[in-house]
Amino acid sequence: MVGLHVLKALSDALNDAPDDMAGTVAGICEWMFSWMQANPGYLIRMIKPSTFDDLFGKAYGYLPSDSEKAQYLVPKLNATLQR
Repeated sequence: MVGLHVLKALSDALNDAPDDMAGTVAGICEWMFSWMQANPGYLIRMIKPSTFDDLFGKAYGYLPSDSEKAQYLVPKLNATLQR
């Protein structure tokens, strides 16, 4: 379950987002990936970690912290979305 502190951080960031950010799906996705890169520790709390273990294997699993795992994942997830 996503903790209230994660939802609060996301809500606060959305309040500060540019008005035109939500004009397109691409704009929303770009904003979300930027937010995840700026807040890497929250990514692991937003998505079931075992999903990443299955998708990204040992290279991901051996990373020692949630922050390092998120920094590894965000560019890969973003690149997948761009295809």
